Amino acid sequence: MHETKIVGLIAKIVALIFGIAGVVLCGWLMFSSNDVKNNIGNIPMRGMFFVTYLLLIFGLAAVILSATKNILSSPKSLKKILIYTGVFLGILVISYPLSYVLFGTDSTYQWISAGIMATYLLLLISLISVIYSVIKRT
Repeated sequence: MHETKIVGLIAKIVALIFGIAGVVLCGWLMFSSNDVKNNIGNIPMRGMFFVTYLLLIFGLAAVILSATKNILSSPKSLKKILIYTGVFLGILVISYPLSYVLFGTDSTYQWISAGIMATYLLLLISLISVIYSVIKRT
């Protein structure tokens, strides 16, 4: 058997185990008494959160490992990713003081307005790049 088939089989088995655990915990919670449901520390709810956190960790690990493998397989892609990451971080660095200048908020809401400003800047950059590509094509 190939290595990818074994990994795929293991992933299916693990997904089946987590699915069964989630269904059992959900059924347990649904058929529990109201005292158990209203208790913040009930076992079924904690179990479902635990399963969710494990799935999140596995998913993030798979994405990070896959992306790292693809990045390291080609030096050109590594260079491009570093450039794009630098540009993105530059936009974030620019958006923080710009949000204070435009919105004049205190430190509590400045991060929120900085995120909104970064979104506006990224939207502006994407619109300019789309317009540029259309003009260049014609």
